[in-house]
Formats: sequence, structure tokens, C-alpha cells
Amino acid sequence: MAGTPAAPEPDRRIIAVLLADLKGYSQLPDQPRERLHLRTDEDTAPILRRYRTLTQKGTGDGVLVSFTDVRQAANCAFDLSTYYRDLDWHELEVPRLEVRIALHCGPATLHESKISGQPDLIGNAVIEAARTEPIVTPGEVWATDAFTTQLELRNQDERFAWDDLGEHELAREWGARRLYRLSRASGPSDGARRQDRVPAAPQWIQADLLAYAERMREEHSFINPSGIMQTERQVQVKMDDVFVPLHLTLREPEADIAWLLIEKERAAAGGGSGDFERDRPEEADLTAPYRFALRRSGQEQVPTAAIMPFEQALARHGQLVVLGEPGAGKTTLLRYLAYRHASALVDGSDEADGLGSPRFPIHVRLADYARAVEQESDELSLQLHILRRCQMRQIPLPEELLEGQLQRGNCIVLFDGLDEAGTPARRAEIAEQVEAFIRAYGGENVIIVSSRIASWRAGTQLVGDVTVATLAPLDDDGIARFLDGWCLAVEQQQRGPGTTTAQQAGEYAEAIKGALANNPGIRQLAANPLLLTILVLIQRREATLPEQRAALYDRIAETMIVNWRQRHVGELPFDQEEARMLLSHLGYRLHERRPDGMLTQDELVRLWAQRLAKDAGLPRPNVGIRSRAAELVQGVREHVGLLAERGEGLYGFSHRTFQEYFAGLEMIADSMAMVKHIRGKLHQPAWREPILLAVGRAAKSLGRATGDGLVSAIWHADSEYETIIHRDLLLALYCLSDMVEISSGLTQQLVDALAGLLLDTPNWRRYSSVPRIRTLLLTGQRALRSVGLPERLMARLEDVNESVRWSAAEALGRLGDGQAVPALMARLEDEDESDRRSAAEVLGWLGDGQAVPALMARLEDEDESDRRSAAEALGWLGDGQAVPALMARLEEKNQVVRWSAAEALWQLCETQDAEMEQAQHGHLLS
Repeated sequence: MAGTPAAPEPDRRIIAVLLADLKGYSQLPDQPRERLHLRTDEDTAPILRRYRTLTQKGTGDGVLVSFTDVRQAANCAFDLSTYYRDLDWHELEVPRLEVRIALHCGPATLHESKISGQPDLIGNAVIEAARTEPIVTPGEVWATDAFTTQLELRNQDERFAWDDLGEHELAREWGARRLYRLSRASGPSDGARRQDRVPAAPQWIQADLLAYAERMREEHSFINPSGIMQTERQVQVKMDDVFVPLHLTLREPEADIAWLLIEKERAAAGGGSGDFERDRPEEADLTAPYRFALRRSGQEQVPTAAIMPFEQALARHGQLVVLGEPGAGKTTLLRYLAYRHASALVDGSDEADGLGSPRFPIHVRLADYARAVEQESDELSLQLHILRRCQMRQIPLPEELLEGQLQRGNCIVLFDGLDEAGTPARRAEIAEQVEAFIRAYGGENVIIVSSRIASWRAGTQLVGDVTVATLAPLDDDGIARFLDGWCLAVEQQQRGPGTTTAQQAGEYAEAIKGALANNPGIRQLAANPLLLTILVLIQRREATLPEQRAALYDRIAETMIVNWRQRHVGELPFDQEEARMLLSHLGYRLHERRPDGMLTQDELVRLWAQRLAKDAGLPRPNVGIRSRAAELVQGVREHVGLLAERGEGLYGFSHRTFQEYFAGLEMIADSMAMVKHIRGKLHQPAWREPILLAVGRAAKSLGRATGDGLVSAIWHADSEYETIIHRDLLLALYCLSDMVEISSGLTQQLVDALAGLLLDTPNWRRYSSVPRIRTLLLTGQRALRSVGLPERLMARLEDVNESVRWSAAEALGRLGDGQAVPALMARLEDEDESDRRSAAEVLGWLGDGQAVPALMARLEDEDESDRRSAAEALGWLGDGQAVPALMARLEEKNQVVRWSAAEALWQLCETQDAEMEQAQHGHLLS
């Protein structure tokens, strides 16, 4: 029976809870209490970071922490108890207080706090700990019988001891419970460096440990885009200089993979949130198989996902699977972890740069292990493979050292590329070996496995207590940090340090940031670290990124194809045009006939073999052509990066942008049929991008006359209802905004037509096109500004028709043209209220600081609508000098103006102090 999809099952599990409280804290005067609070918050944070906590929550005078492991909870309790015992209370000028710590183990539910957005805990486990803590003797650690029962099962090394205290009545008449006084039998905490709590290893073992760590640090200290065409000189950049902290998305594993695939397909298609069956019907086809599976399982509602920095995810989850698309940064993340832990061991640090206590790093490429199993024996264990690989590379790793570190729980084991471990059958075998390894050593060792999403979904999964996470795309801040670090590192390597070097690096980075800001399609590509790296390399090679999208995609494809050829010198001779031809044929076929964008490997080989046979003048492929097609498919899949496995035995382009680009190339492959192909797909939503890219590439390669012909053919296609919805004109204008090379005469005609549409068309006829016009003005700002549109619009700011004046002002704001600011500032003094309001609104959109004084003056205007529009515009401008004037408006009698000022201050509050924020809040409540 159909109905509202059921909400995801709550995350219920058995956990260990620690509740600590300082007896007498609430009786302290305000100042001593504040000093103590600040000091203990700062000091206890690194203690908590040593452990794999599920949740952490301050309780004012204490802390509530949850764990999956009772040993972790017990050791954390002792570390906190020791800290408060040894705290210099005299220095703090605070009377000595004793900490009471209660430990309990039981069922609880994890959920996201609606207030903080952080993981939080509810359930009996929390209540039992809260009722136990008040009766604990200050200075001691007490545990319930449920906790000690679990601890006894894990106390084989007799690290912990406890005294039976008998039954006690819990606080608030909760009932009686048997309690125990817990103590540490010997040795430091579980979270401390584990080699310190076992008998000292022989000196030669310690020497080998340091030698091994030094080699690991050396091997993983550089990021090297090997094989990718760079400049005349191959460069390496240091991991420290360019690694960008990544984020992981975690959610419940049952529906995880299907939803990941849905989101992946929608992102590839350029989709966003909302009802995609209604808003983007082509996406419904892409995701139909996954949505059908979810309907059958009753999991149609998207599971709640938590996005967190990878350091936080690692602190909470000891066994983690990291999924990601090709080029998403899976291998780099694992190498970074190996590098950081190795560096901390070599340097003798107590912490691996925010990653907790240093661990013994073991990095294993599962593709190497699969080959070794194939060549040697199915019985080859992972441990033996690790030892042999180290011997081959002359890395000191005695068996006693490896086994000792694993047994002590000191290791971070990094299994890289489960998806690359051979055939599906072989991958299943390797997965079983990894599972066995986790069962044997997963208690206190951290184990991370990486895989592509498609391979994981297809069945190569791990069974057991592992958490599945997905690498999130780079956000704007991550992209900017990568660009700044990469450009500076490369310049310093090639030029040496210095002011000029830093200046040149900054110019390179800003040039790429500007290109991304001006082109949403390129920005989408840059969210993938591999593609972002390629953009950087192209910019270095050519001094600037091509402004036209089609030209930039040409360079990206060229870089990837040349990389392919460099890896296959002497084995697979072909030229770039042949590769483009085959990829174009594939892109067009997928875009036209396969909404899901996928073919099986056999279908792909057959498709390319038929095309190769046709070009060779053969009626059908022979054995040699089929063999060559198979080699080409394998080469593209493994090395080019343009194609990716998107399901078991299913292949498609790694990003939908590449499919659209190559489909566009196929549309113009026959110069005599270009217009026919383009008009045949005109105004089909899925073909808009291929058409724009096709026109751009044709104009670039065949000349402006060709560009004129294609753009004119679009403009004058005489599509149905053109006089009302203007689809032909707007698509031709999109070609102009896409920097397609056309003649100045045609450019001027298009600008005239757009100006007429904006200013001279009656409202009722322009209305249906308004959303597309606004999008055009925003996305084509640079191109439309360069062809004189702002001047045309400014001239109409004085038009006698109010509607025309408003349309001209709005269009100028959408274009973001600063030369309109003086004219718009003058309009703030206009007699017409609507003109003043529109001028203020547009000045806010433009973001030009020279308008701030004029807008601040309007805050004193007698007309309340002027005060309101000025406040709103100042909020959009984001200039801190407006804060005092906006604060004064919080005393307004008019509620609408007060709210406008408050909203503007809220937009500015990130750069202001807490006093302003508190004042704003107080006036809102009054």
C-alpha cells in the first residue's frame, strides 16, 4: 500500500557512557568558575581526542562522552581523573574540587542535535550514568555491573581491576544497582602510545621501527601527478604544502549505496535538490533503477547523513570504508594518513597532527596483493604480502615488528583500492581476506579501506562492523586552499623562495579562481581533485585558462589523452584525432540512446569496433579490429580518466560534462550536416549543453564564418511560440555568453535583440522569458558586458516609462557592472519612490563599496520604504562601516524597518563582535 515513506530506523546500539562531574563547581563564584571552565575545556580536549568517541557533550561542570569500546571509556575516565587530581588549583586561584566519574554500558540512540547539529545521545544508558554519578565518592571512578561485565570480557591482559561495592540506591529514586570501584591494574592509558604499556621491545626492534617510519615518511611525502602532461619539467609538490582537509559523508549502510548512486547521477547531470521527477525528468531516467530498489526495501526517504572532517570520522570509527569517484582523493587521503603518522613516530611527537596518538602506518595497495595472489598462491596472507613487499623495496620490517605492532593495537592499516583488486571473483576473495584481517586485528588498530562507489555497490563489500563513508566534493574553500598551496609550491620549486615567487603564484591561483567563478560548469569539474589538478597544469602550461568552455574542455581532453599515450609508448599507437573520434561516437550514442549513460564492456567494444571498421572501409569488424577496440577500451578505462566503471561491468564517462562535450563533437563531425544535427536537437533540455559546446568548438576550429552560420541557424530556427517564449533568441544569446567566436556584426544584432527584449517588449510578452533572461544575465556577465550591453541599459535609466527604468536597473544589477554605480546613486534622490527603491536594490546586488555612504544616508530618510530598502542593500553589500547606522535602526518604531536592519546585521555578524550580536538579539525580542 502506497503512502508516506517510512523514516529511517533510529541508530540504536549498545554503547559505553562516561559522565564526569566536579563536586562543588556550582557553588563557586562567577569569576573562579569561569577561569576553571576555560582552563579545563582547553586541557581536556586533547585527552578526549586520544579516544574513538561517538559523542561529546559538555554539561557545564563536567562532560558526557560515549564510546563503542568499554576499554576506551575506562582509560579515558582514568586520564580525566588523573588530570583533575594533578591540576594546579592554587595557580588557578580556585579551591580544590574532586571529580566524580560514572561508567555505564547499555542501549542508547544516536541522533543529530537540532540545536548544535552535532551527534547527540538519548536513552537508558545516559539516564543510568546520570543517576549513578551523584553517588560516586569524589576522586573515584565507579562503574555499573553492566559496564564491568563487558569490561571483564575484554580484560585478557588484566589491565583493569575493580572492587565490589555492593548494591547502592541511585539518585532521584531510580532504584538499586550493583556498583564497582574501578582502578587501573598497571600501565598508562589505552589512548596513549601503546608500545609504552607492554614490555620494552628489543633495541634492534625499536631501531627498525624508526627506520621503517622514516621510509614511510619519505615515500608518502610528495604528491606527484605522475604521467599527467605538465610543463617542460616534471614537478613534485610536498604533501604538507597542498593537502586539503577532506570531508566525509556518513549515513546508515543499508540504503547508503543506492542513495549515493542517485546523488552521483544527479550531480553528473547537473541536478540539485527538489522534485527531480518533476523539475528534471531526464534525471528520473538516470536514477530509476536505484529508486526502484529503494521502493522495494521501503527506504525511499533519504537517510540522514552526517558530513564531517575526516579527522573527526577517524576518531569515531576504528574500521572505516572510504568510497569515492575516480580522482576524488581516496589514495591521496590514505597516503596523507601514512605520512602524518610516520612523521609523528620519527619526530617522537605525542600527536599525529590532529589525528590522535601516532600509529604504526601500513599502506597496502590491494591491486598489488591481488596480483601476488594470482602469481603465487591463493593462501598468501596479507601479513606475508606486506612483509614481502617491504623486502622487495628494501624497507626494514621484521616479522616480529609487524606482528608486535598489530597485536598491541598500535597500527593504522590503509587498504587502498578494493575496486582495483582484479576480476569480480578475485575482488570477492580479497574482500574476504580483508574481513579476516579486521576480525583478527580490528580491536584497537585503525583500519581503513578505500573503493570506488560503483564497485562497492556491485557487491564487493565488507561484512562486519565497518562504517561506510563517502568523500565529499571539494567546496569553494577547499578549492581555494588547494590552488593557493599548489601554485606557491610549484613556483618555489622552479624559481626558489622570494617575494616575486609568491606574487607570481598568487597571480596563477587568482586566474584560476576567476575562471571558476565565471563558469559554473568548470567550477563543477573543479570539485574533483584530479580534474582540479589538470586545470592547474593547463594554466601553467598555457599561462591562462581558455575563456571559452569548449576550448577548455579541449585542453582537458588533450591532457588526459596525451597522458594515456605516454603510458603506452610502443604498445598502443594511435593519434589524438582517432581517440577523439571514438570518444565522440560514444558520447553521442550514450546521450541519444542511453539515459543512464552506461554501456556494458562488450557493448562498448562492439560500438568502437564497428566505428573502426567503418573508417577502414570494411563492412564489419574483423578479428584484428575487435582486438584493437578491446585494447582501446581497456586503456581508456584504466588510464585516461574520461571513462569510469559505474556499475559491475558497466561503463560511462566519469563526468556528465565529458559526455556532453564529446556528444557535441560528434554533432559537428560532418561539416555538411552540422546545422541539421543541431536543429534536430534544438530545445531538447538534455541537448542544450552539447549544442553550446558544439557551436563553440566549430567556431574555434573552422572560423567565425562557421560560428555565424550556426548561431544564425539557431536564432532563426522559427521554433513554435518563438514570439512569446523567445527560445531561439535566448539560445543564440547563450552562445554569445559562452564566448563563441562570431563576427562583430552578428554580435551587435544579438545585443540589439536582447536590449529590445529587456526594454521594449510589453510586459505580458516578456514575462514567460524572465527566468531564462535572468539566468542569461548572471551566467553571461563577462561576455555581455564586453559587447556594450551595460551602456545600452544605462541610457534607458532615464526613460519616461517606469517599467523600462526598472527593467534597465534590474538588468544592470544582474550583469554586475560597476560603471552603473554613479547613475544608480543619483537615482537614490529621485522623486519616484519605485525608482529609489529599485536603485537601492540594484546597488546592493552590485556589491560596490562606493555606494555605502549614500545608502547609509538613506537610512535617515523620512520615507520608511527608503529606510527599509537601504538597510536591505547594506546587508547585501556586507561592508562593516554600516554597522553603527544599522544598529541605530534597531530602535525604529516601524517593525518592518527594524527587521530589515536586523537581517542586514545578521548578514554582517560574522565579522563583528559578540556585543553587536547580543544587541541585535535583544531588540528583536523587544
